[in-house]
Amino acid sequence: MHYFIASNEHGEAVGFCQLSFRHDYVPGSSTSPTAYMEGIYVIESERHRGVASRLVDAASTFAARHGCIELASDTELENEDSQRFHEKIGFKEVERVVTYMKKLSHEK
Repeated sequence: MHYFIASNEHGEAVGFCQLSFRHDYVPGSSTSPTAYMEGIYVIESERHRGVASRLVDAASTFAARHGCIELASDTELENEDSQRFHEKIGFKEVERVVTYMKKLSHEK
């Protein structure tokens, strides 16, 4: 796992991006490994100032230097802010998923 940290002018962390290289199936990907943005977060007071875009740019550059030609990511279906952000910086939606869970225990 690789981490990219954004700092403000006082050296305080204001955001991060977490990147991995996935060798398993990644929806929409045609190559392996695929760089995968596992998480990105910017504190509320620093949002809409380009911090997240710069973090993604840094992660993208790192991934390209390590031989990746695709960057993938995901977000929750109800997280429309994240979906708008992804689309704004050039991501294209490739799949929507509903995940299910079933308990295997026979306990009631």
